Amino acid sequence: MSRVAARDTTFCFTDIAGSTDILRRIGEARYDELLERHRDLIRRALRAAGGQEIKTEGDGFFVTFDDPEGALRFVVSAQQALGAEAWPVSLRVRMGLHRGPGTRRYDGDYSSLAAHQAARVTAAAHGGQVVVTDAVVRAVEPPADVRLVHLGPHRLRDFDGPVELLQLVAPGMADGFPPLRATREDHGLPLPRSSMVGRDEELRALRELLGSHPFVTLHGPGGVGKTRLALEAAASMAASFPDGLHLAELSPVGDPALVMATVAAAVGVANVPGRRLDEVLLATLRSGLRLLILDSAERVLDPVAELVEEIVRTCPGCSVLVTTTELVRAREERVVNVAPLPEPDAVRLLVHRASMRGADVDPGAAATTALTTIAQRLDGIPLALELAAGRIAELGLDATLDGLDDRFELLTNGWRTALPRHRTLEGMVEWTVSLLDQSEQQLLRRLATLRGRWKTRDAITVYGGEESVAEAALQRLVDRSLVSLDDEDPPRLRMFDTIRAYVEARVDLDGTSVGDLLDVKRRWLRAHIRGLVDVTDEVLRLEMDNLIPDLREATTVPFADDERAGDAAELTALISPWFEATGLWSEAVSRLQAAVDAAPPGPQRAAAVATLAQHCVLLGDLATARELAQNVLVDPDAESNARVLALLTLSPPTEVPVDGADPLGEALRLAGRPESTLALMVRSRMAQRALARGDAASAIAGLEDVIDVARANGRTVVWIQGLVNLGSALLRAGRIDDAEAALSEGRAAAAGDIGVPQLRAISLTGLSMIALYRGDAAAALAFAEERLSLARQMTDLLGQATAHVAVANASLALGDRTRAKEENRAAHEAFHKLDLLDGSATALFNLAALADGEGDTGEATRAVSDLLRAVAPRENPVLRSLALFAVAAVAAGRGIARAAELVGAEEKLRPEASPLDPADLAWIDVRVDELETALGRDAVAAARARGAALDLEGALALAEALVLELI
Repeated sequence: MSRVAARDTTFCFTDIAGSTDILRRIGEARYDELLERHRDLIRRALRAAGGQEIKTEGDGFFVTFDDPEGALRFVVSAQQALGAEAWPVSLRVRMGLHRGPGTRRYDGDYSSLAAHQAARVTAAAHGGQVVVTDAVVRAVEPPADVRLVHLGPHRLRDFDGPVELLQLVAPGMADGFPPLRATREDHGLPLPRSSMVGRDEELRALRELLGSHPFVTLHGPGGVGKTRLALEAAASMAASFPDGLHLAELSPVGDPALVMATVAAAVGVANVPGRRLDEVLLATLRSGLRLLILDSAERVLDPVAELVEEIVRTCPGCSVLVTTTELVRAREERVVNVAPLPEPDAVRLLVHRASMRGADVDPGAAATTALTTIAQRLDGIPLALELAAGRIAELGLDATLDGLDDRFELLTNGWRTALPRHRTLEGMVEWTVSLLDQSEQQLLRRLATLRGRWKTRDAITVYGGEESVAEAALQRLVDRSLVSLDDEDPPRLRMFDTIRAYVEARVDLDGTSVGDLLDVKRRWLRAHIRGLVDVTDEVLRLEMDNLIPDLREATTVPFADDERAGDAAELTALISPWFEATGLWSEAVSRLQAAVDAAPPGPQRAAAVATLAQHCVLLGDLATARELAQNVLVDPDAESNARVLALLTLSPPTEVPVDGADPLGEALRLAGRPESTLALMVRSRMAQRALARGDAASAIAGLEDVIDVARANGRTVVWIQGLVNLGSALLRAGRIDDAEAALSEGRAAAAGDIGVPQLRAISLTGLSMIALYRGDAAAALAFAEERLSLARQMTDLLGQATAHVAVANASLALGDRTRAKEENRAAHEAFHKLDLLDGSATALFNLAALADGEGDTGEATRAVSDLLRAVAPRENPVLRSLALFAVAAVAAGRGIARAAELVGAEEKLRPEASPLDPADLAWIDVRVDELETALGRDAVAAARARGAALDLEGALALAEALVLELI
């Protein structure tokens, strides 16, 4: 794509100040009129000045000028026109200009840092104000009636170093504005020259509070950037405190008696003979408008609280800003909580600081993944990210990522001029932990074993000991930002990985072994998850999502004895629904297998074996699944739930028992309450069995009942599964619209908060078939390929086999017979390995139809022969009908007269819920027409009538005879 070469351009942005408030006051209709009139005035001035309108968004313009003089003429004439207009409310437009190189893109927009800087200049201005950079002024001689007022060097967001800003004043323009909404460079505070990344919301909140409250606290964990945020906010408000900005660094102060002297020195107050130092300090702070910053006050909170309250009481012109890991808890305190950076800002900080130190960070996907991982593992803590950026510049991205396993050795390259606690990551954490007493350190060590997100009550229970002591100690850890509490109801706690890594390596265990702590946690987790049997799926999923790091650990570590191994086996079985719902089947199988191998005989091991069998079904290992299920049924220790799972494993939905009672009846009896998840699973399987018998009506009724009960009792997974199965049953019954509605609802629900990728994938198969019914082969292929992709992601062999069939059908509809054959062969091979008759039968049927359509009688004969041989001994009327249909079609194509008899037999025996689609029916119609041409219509009709008199056994015998004749 062509681009215009970069050249010096004057960039200008305009923006209506307070547009939201104006809209609220005058309403949408009048605001639209105001906005259009404003745009008309801006465009008139722009045309007269020779500028170009690049973009208009909302109430703002982005315009450019080759000639900087034209840019000055534009802002003056535009502001004069806007000021002369009779607006229904006060309307003031801010404007900002900057000049620099810009590259015009093919779409007319610009790729230019100078344009971004102009936008930042505009954001710093007030309504009615025009602010320009010295880069504009250097390039033009201002008109005689234009005056430029120097505003001083300022720091613009996302740009390093100062920029000289000026205000443009001319007749008919407003004059006299508050200080710019940007940081003055000559504020006297030790602000780093690099730009601050992120923190827009915190900075906005802090500025508002400093302008309206006498005492504000920045509260957050160590290294999170409280000091930098305080300095940035103070510097940006320097004009509001003309009598001084004072920074008192309290981190070196360990003696409370030295706080007053440290603050006095920061303010520039010396001892005066005959007067107390605090009197002299307060007298100075009473003089004028001042801002006092008390940085890192956590070690001396009591004297700081006393001093702040005295300042607030006696010094009305002085505002106090405190940074601390623990709240001051003094009167008038307003708090701004400073959390770690969100992931996008954390990655931006890494890239920016690493680039400043000379690193060439590749913007590709691999680098982005590595940067994101570093940001996550360092918890978004700015200090840790700054240190990591230095290591990226020195060692490279991969080496830095690998070194995070020993982060305290790696991240030691802070600035030499920084405070000791800011030079290394270890120093930062050690500073915070050193403030704890012995009991708090012990609690911190025990909480470090909790890797998920726990309710506070649960954490106290796991900790053990006297509850009131644990509650008080936990509150102290939260106050000191070592443990984080979120805003959920009830709140949940967590610990940053950086804090945990330090605690695990350095804090005394007080005689408690790691194994003992894990045993306590494992037993509590088992009891907790067991107690969630009757909750809704949403509650269960939420608990597991929050606790899964701990659940993984509790089912992974070695077990020293049988009791521990049994607990772990039961816990592994209890949490398996989480792995199933998230598609992590292979991990579930490996964990269950390890638990089964380690556990002693008993109910806990039997539960794990039954659950393992279920997961083997998901992975397509049906032989192992059946063997495991049989073992459960003969295990005297197996409890009811385990037996139900085993019976489900041994009762696949497409198999119909020949002799004896259906094991699903026994499973339903053992499942207990009819609204339980297990009972609903059994009833759903019974409905699928009805569909396999060709009884679509019973299947639909049964599934609708399961859906209603599951929805009413919060069994979301069973409800979604029921919708997907119902869609398939409705499709078999020819109710296309109803089937699509059920499948679409199931697909959407499976992609929701609960998230069941397997069921979302299954729904795609039915939606692909529906698209084929409606003649949209392209949509059918898209659904089928998405199904195949999801199955591969989950290592779902059964899903892959099913998806191959769907892709084959769609490919055939699009005329790609070669791909259709390849996909059907892949499906048949997969289904055969899985020993799944319905799938392999469908693939063989499709291969027969493809070969017959191409005149490949040998391939068609082999396919129908294999199909008939596979389904004839099985009590599945749907699949038997499919085989009869295929044999009849191929035999009719060869001109065999008795094929007409088999056509009549199949038509009479075909079950209501037949999987045959319109293309299949067209295939047999063509072949029957060919027979009628060769034999005569009456002869074929008579043969079909004779076939209709046959029973199933007679029809199968006829089909076998026709296959022999074909061969």
